[in-house]
Amino acid sequence: MIRLAGGAHSDVGRVRTNNQDAALAERTSAVYAVADGMGGHRGGEVASALALEALVNQLASVRVGGGPLDGVERVVDAVIGANEAVFEEARGNAELFGMGTTLCVLALIGVPGQEQLAVANVGDSRIYLLHEGELTQLTEDHSLVQGLVRDGQLTADEAAVHPNRNILTRAIGVEPVVEVDWWEWPALVGDRYLLCSDGLFNEVSDARIAATLRQLADPVEAARTLVSLANAGGGRDNVTCVVVDVLEDDGGAGVPMLADPGATAAATLAASLKDPPPLPEPRPRRFTLRVLAFVAVLVILVAVAGLAIRTWARNSYFVAATATGDKVAIYRGRPDGVLWFDPEVVTITEHVVSQLTERQRVQVDGRHTTSSVREATLWLDNLVTTTATTVAPVSRPTTAPITAPTATVLPTTVPTTTVPTTTVPATPVPTTALAETPITAAAG
Repeated sequence: MIRLAGGAHSDVGRVRTNNQDAALAERTSAVYAVADGMGGHRGGEVASALALEALVNQLASVRVGGGPLDGVERVVDAVIGANEAVFEEARGNAELFGMGTTLCVLALIGVPGQEQLAVANVGDSRIYLLHEGELTQLTEDHSLVQGLVRDGQLTADEAAVHPNRNILTRAIGVEPVVEVDWWEWPALVGDRYLLCSDGLFNEVSDARIAATLRQLADPVEAARTLVSLANAGGGRDNVTCVVVDVLEDDGGAGVPMLADPGATAAATLAASLKDPPPLPEPRPRRFTLRVLAFVAVLVILVAVAGLAIRTWARNSYFVAATATGDKVAIYRGRPDGVLWFDPEVVTITEHVVSQLTERQRVQVDGRHTTSSVREATLWLDNLVTTTATTVAPVSRPTTAPITAPTATVLPTTVPTTTVPTTTVPATPVPTTALAETPITAAAG
């Protein structure tokens, strides 16, 4: 049987004034998590705490006696529930509008004797695995620069120092529905896992992280040391670390075996690291005509589905800043991408982000979606062009007062002269038509 034992440490860092990170890490537990909040003075702190609270509440309803969960879908459902909780809170509270958080989760699943680990992730908080002394990043960051790395436009080293490396493409609580990355992973005695916010890996190299995890047997001590290294490296962000060990259950489940770390705990961990159990060999499978026919049909269905997904993913356009953040560009595709179909730049406009007003930048950051390049161009031009309408006062001609002529009394004997009536056409007064030019204001 397998159990998990872990420890955590979190710090505000050397620059920030409040800690928007949160961690779920009991000393002996089946579930561990890290959340890194974002959004205003209070928003990030509320979002991360609320996400972990919702995660715990939902998992508590499906766990029996604090043991393993019965499947990875329980973890995924709990992450989706956390997204709904944060989104609803933000929608109902104007002070928290727009808040969100990352969330990465490690949980023990399966039945006793056949345990596995569930890994789930949204955002750029990471989960690493230390197996036989080698450190591997299991999760993939949902960030702008990671998409560029995946497409070959940036190297990993360039992404690490890119000015837009903190721009997320996916987060908890920002949209009513969120896509969750998840895996099932073998639960091997001796493996060590690290869950952390970006405040760690932006300041400390992978090599230094791996060395620390190898050297310190106690999870709490390892977590504290990693946080200290991040602060020594600059501490420009909140930093949170959760270190989790996979141990063999010797009948002491529920007892914090590493509460008082010493030689026994260190020896147990060292021994397990030296001799992890091998994975079972896969059993050979027989291929029959029926199996081949099924595979052929499956390939056709996958191809048709892939074509449909590609069509849907490519039939829209949106406006957003370029990867360098200096210009406004028009992209083809969905803002967050669809599966392996990532957005691509159609054209880079002449509009400079730094010259936009704050309200205009908010609109651009909202990634307005249209059905064509022309619509996207018109929307952008309409956004950045403000036409002031000045109405000139209407000049009225001055009318001189009419003075009645002095009456002359004629003698009655003067013959009557018929004077033909002359009709003087009325002079039309010109009407000044003022064209009203609409003023377009960016939405707040």
